Amino acid sequence: MYRILIVDDDPWMVEYLSKCISWKSLDITEVFEAKSGEAASEILQEHRINIVISDVKMGEKDGLLLLKEIREMDPMIKVILLSGIDSAKNVREAFRTGAVDFLFKPVDTDALKKLIGTTIESIEKEREEHAVAGLIRERCDDITMLPRWMGEDRSKRVYIIKGNIYAVREEIRKMPGIRGHMAIGILEEELVVIHETCAAKPENIELKMTAGNTYMGISGRFTDIQNVKIMYEEAGKALDQRFYDKEKKVFFVSESRNDKVFLLLQDVNLFSNIIKAGKYKEAEEVLEKIFSGMKEAMVSLAAVHTIQIHLLDTFYQLIDRSNQNPEQIFSGEFALRPHYERLQFGSIERMHGWMSACLRHCIDSLKDEGKGSKRKIIRDIEDIIAGNLDKEVSLEKIALQLYLNPSYLSRLFKENVGKSFTKYVMEKRIEKAKELLREENYKIYEIGEFVGYENTKYFNKVFKEMVGITPKEYREKCNHA
Repeated sequence: MYRILIVDDDPWMVEYLSKCISWKSLDITEVFEAKSGEAASEILQEHRINIVISDVKMGEKDGLLLLKEIREMDPMIKVILLSGIDSAKNVREAFRTGAVDFLFKPVDTDALKKLIGTTIESIEKEREEHAVAGLIRERCDDITMLPRWMGEDRSKRVYIIKGNIYAVREEIRKMPGIRGHMAIGILEEELVVIHETCAAKPENIELKMTAGNTYMGISGRFTDIQNVKIMYEEAGKALDQRFYDKEKKVFFVSESRNDKVFLLLQDVNLFSNIIKAGKYKEAEEVLEKIFSGMKEAMVSLAAVHTIQIHLLDTFYQLIDRSNQNPEQIFSGEFALRPHYERLQFGSIERMHGWMSACLRHCIDSLKDEGKGSKRKIIRDIEDIIAGNLDKEVSLEKIALQLYLNPSYLSRLFKENVGKSFTKYVMEKRIEKAKELLREENYKIYEIGEFVGYENTKYFNKVFKEMVGITPKEYREKCNHA
């Protein structure tokens, strides 16, 4: 049941619009009339109006001003504007302010009736979306805005869909034979669907709802509508499994085994004790075991965060006991605070990589305390460069390999080596080239390729800039020595 308000300063137009359409056939039970924007405002204050049809050109409060007032008062009210002037400016302003549509006078009654029909459909969809969100938030007492089957003793599931949710929502609404058996809502960045499971084969629905870059979690079956929130949380836990498998798109009720968390925490304690004893190699092996156990058990994300906090505590205490400043050690890429607050990683692989890098960072800090030796991470970078002089060696690739931020790695490298990453790579390539030039086994263009320079002219140019003579001159000089 809907209420409509017709606003026009022409009394004849108000009467014509009030009688030109059989409003009851559109489920409109009351039609209100106003002959000015001011009179319309009073009616809107006193009655619950769903649709407003208003002329644009009126007195002091014209249709555009009334539209802006309505949008501030209640965005759920749908406004259709009319105008006898073919003004592109009015059309642009109407749509920019939030009008449903804009019709020119004389009004085509068939077009108006069709527009009212589609407007009512959009109102029903919005009501349904608000009702679904309200059910999940436990703030909805009226389920009459949902499909009739919703309160009945029928089997249902809750689906949570993430990704391109608005495209999926429209796709669902086009599905023949399904629409009347689904209630759809949007909660923050999630599309939530309550589906009557006996209406269609689930796999057909899942195929439609996971097209493109989308993925979903599905709850178990339930009948009592009051259990929607519980089932929503269950679907969310099912969706958490994506942390362990980024390739899958559909996740059913979580099969996580939180009974394994206690055993995993025992491994975390073992990890802490081994580190205290300075057995760093064994610590890396135990860390590997912890992550293998998490993946095998597929523990909930809440349990993952608990394990994460215990690991962070171990790192922090390790540095604190060494009389170093944890705030200084754990900065930049290895700042711990954000990881205490929530799970920062989208997959277990990324979390494992970061934790392994953080462990190496701690070990390096302990080994380097009071020594002038290079940090292990720098030695690792140097080893990677030395083994890949004939290939493309980029800071970004090495940072990805070591699970570090490229900017942080660049700064760290320069602080410890005293020169930029690019200059260091260039020097190492030229050193290797000089070594090969002292032999007669290779041609100059081959040596250039061996040290990463496929363009011989560019190789000659770089070599001369670094050494002061060309590769050919360097070889001749070595032969005469």
